[in-house]
Amino acid sequence: MSVDLTFDALHPAFAHSSQPQRNGHPSFVADDRFEQCGRATGTVTVRGQTYQVDTWMHRDHSWGVRDWSQI
Repeated sequence: MSVDLTFDALHPAFAHSSQPQRNGHPSFVADDRFEQCGRATGTVTVRGQTYQVDTWMHRDHSWGVRDWSQI
């Protein structure tokens, strides 16, 4: 499998830390995260068959220690 995509953002990435009162998750899940909407275009190839991709996409990235025992 291979993936060759281009992501074109519709707006700057929104970091949840920029508005601490709206963080939306406890610290044991993630220290911070960002989200961004955009469009993904390109190809995905699986077992020699190539598929064209042209769709909406949402980037969501979080980081920090995960302590799932807190849930």
